[in-house]
Amino acid sequence: MVCERCLSLSVFTLGAVASVLCLAKAAAQEKAATITVNVGQVVGKVNPWVFGNNMLGYQKTAWQHARPDYADRGAGIWDPDKRCSVPEMVALAKNSGLSVARWPGGCGAHLFDWKKTVGPLDKRPEQRFGLPEFLQNCADIGTVPLITLADYFGAAQDAADMVEYLNAPNDGKRPWAALRASDGHLEPWDVVWFEYGNETEHGDHHGKKMTAREYAESYLAYQRAMKAVDSRVKLGAVIATGFPALKDWARPVLAAIGKDVDFVIHHSYKPGYSSNDGKPDAKTLLALGLAGADQIQDYYDEMNALVRETTGGRDVRIAVTEFNGHFVQEKPAPYRHCLGNALIVAEMLRVFLRP
Repeated sequence: MVCERCLSLSVFTLGAVASVLCLAKAAAQEKAATITVNVGQVVGKVNPWVFGNNMLGYQKTAWQHARPDYADRGAGIWDPDKRCSVPEMVALAKNSGLSVARWPGGCGAHLFDWKKTVGPLDKRPEQRFGLPEFLQNCADIGTVPLITLADYFGAAQDAADMVEYLNAPNDGKRPWAALRASDGHLEPWDVVWFEYGNETEHGDHHGKKMTAREYAESYLAYQRAMKAVDSRVKLGAVIATGFPALKDWARPVLAAIGKDVDFVIHHSYKPGYSSNDGKPDAKTLLALGLAGADQIQDYYDEMNALVRETTGGRDVRIAVTEFNGHFVQEKPAPYRHCLGNALIVAEMLRVFLRP
């Protein structure tokens, strides 16, 4: 259902596709660097699941920094007047190989009320890009939906109700499935992948913060409630944001849920920069970012060892549902839009593509 505009990721896996970085320095003159990519040499299959994007849809009441077009237009991917995906954006997403779409986004998920995103549009005029619209956009692009559940709002029953809305048959016995049918989708959506929370360890930005033990207990309650409706559901657990000591949050969480957890979640940001004073200079800053890939790999080696230890050796995967250079500044230029940050992202993807 596409009518009449995400991030396009064009990836050259530096170092893995016969890329050569030539750096030469004359006695008193620095020469330009050259990157050569041999696109004709196949070195292995690419994991398609690394090409994901966050589709923003959270409410202003859930996140003070949310713009109205998040809940109304999905930040530009949805036309609420025509009630369909914007075709240019669908084309961009398809051409980039987008395979996973995460909704409703990051910190706006803490207090997100999904029940305000379903039902007749005249009952939700400020949420015209809701759950059914997100899922239709996924269908238009051909992406797998990943839904982030609120961690500081609602209860396990709310998550179970969502699974009923998404996956239960409309047999006259399930009111949430009946609402899905009235929203225009008679058959179940069959959504499998969910996250319990977003960066839960840092709190809800309003003074409330769970302990690792509280989060683990809540995770298990949500998982039980959701799987009671549909046993196919996979619920991810938040174990780290950035690169903190794993003993502080990840270890106690995994010690409590290791035998049950479906997958674990990490958000990777390097180098992270928010200053507008231009220090350090762009060249130094981007060099630091490009050097971060090896640190990221070391961190994942440590994380994988911890996961194996706390899950009894189970094959539990890490889902990196946010990553970037994390340049959240405007002066002297918004580095998040520069080619240097594109190279940092490519280096991160190179790490993620390792077996």
